[in-house]
Amino acid sequence: MSIAIRHELLGLPLLPSWSFVRAMDKRHLTRAWSDQRSALEQCEPEIGALAAVYRSDLCLHIAVVVEIDGGLAVVETRPQGPRWMRLRAFEQQYTRVRYYRDRDLPQ
Repeated sequence: MSIAIRHELLGLPLLPSWSFVRAMDKRHLTRAWSDQRSALEQCEPEIGALAAVYRSDLCLHIAVVVEIDGGLAVVETRPQGPRWMRLRAFEQQYTRVRYYRDRDLPQ
């Protein structure tokens, strides 16, 4: 869902699909994310940034930052379905969240 939101709603470049990664296979997700991260750079939260949730070196979850009602929020997909939440609430839910944007986009 993060890939579609970034591309369809925000006009950002289409990222490779990770449909081959099962949500519960965190090691496989970490490998796929590690491959993708080479095209990204760490940043502060901003519209279109990917929010990566970590435990130690393991990537647990990926979401996307959007603007809702004038504030930053995160859209994520969970087993129960998609949801959005304010950035601060999202960060409080997890121990370590890092944000990444496309490396080659103009500022």
